[in-house]
Amino acid sequence: DVIGMHFFSPANVMLLAEVVRGAKTADDVIATTMAISKTIGKIGVLVGVGAVALTGWLVLDPLVALAVAANIVWTGTRILRESVAGLMDAALPASEQEILRRLLDGYAAQGVEYHALLTRRAGAHRFVSVHVLVPPEWSVQQGHDLLERIEAEMRRALPPISVLTHLEPLGDPAAMADQDLHRSG
Repeated sequence: DVIGMHFFSPANVMLLAEVVRGAKTADDVIATTMAISKTIGKIGVLVGVGAVALTGWLVLDPLVALAVAANIVWTGTRILRESVAGLMDAALPASEQEILRRLLDGYAAQGVEYHALLTRRAGAHRFVSVHVLVPPEWSVQQGHDLLERIEAEMRRALPPISVLTHLEPLGDPAAMADQDLHRSG
């Protein structure tokens, strides 16, 4: 989605920034934009000029300029690191994985288990894959209905999310052989 940033300087001691976000703009993009706007501020310039004016020490201005430059480099590096991390797939945070586990654990009383829970995030979107094991006497329809409920609950709990479930019967050795998703033979 499109994001815009406007700067206003009504006085030479004040910098106002307006950030315009689209409906789908991710929160981390807004945070990065705000960090940039703070870095671009005029505070360092005012401090340098003010320090020279108050003390008469001309060396203070370039020293403050170096400190401002160092801050810009530091902030730019942090923003770059966070931006690259946002582009790379990564597992969901532990708190979100815990939400998914609690949701799945809620079906244990029905004799339902799960394994091979995999999560990732790409930008603002979440992806989940999980193998759900049901009692062997269940019909395919019962298992399917359960997976539809689980997927709907996950979509409500952590939107936006794409959920892929795999139905397996409890007690089947083949079902247990793929817990780590690396089958042999």
